[in-house]
Amino acid sequence: MKVDDLRFMVKKESRPSWGTYCTNQPCSICARMIINAGIKKIYYQSGYADSLAKELLAEAGIEIIQINSDNRGEGS
Repeated sequence: MKVDDLRFMVKKESRPSWGTYCTNQPCSICARMIINAGIKKIYYQSGYADSLAKELLAEAGIEIIQINSDNRGEGS
């Protein structure tokens, strides 16, 4: 995620509560912001080596779905 994406998310009127799309799996800092924004699903293309982020998102009940050309979002 980019800093501009994070600024967009923290504005209450622009929060996508249903889900968000990311190029990479969020890091732990972004994961905390996503949790606080009330987002329920994350779709991402590439992984990111941050086990804390995965743990935080799992504890918050946020669904993480990797999309790529093979499964086109069939879940992970």
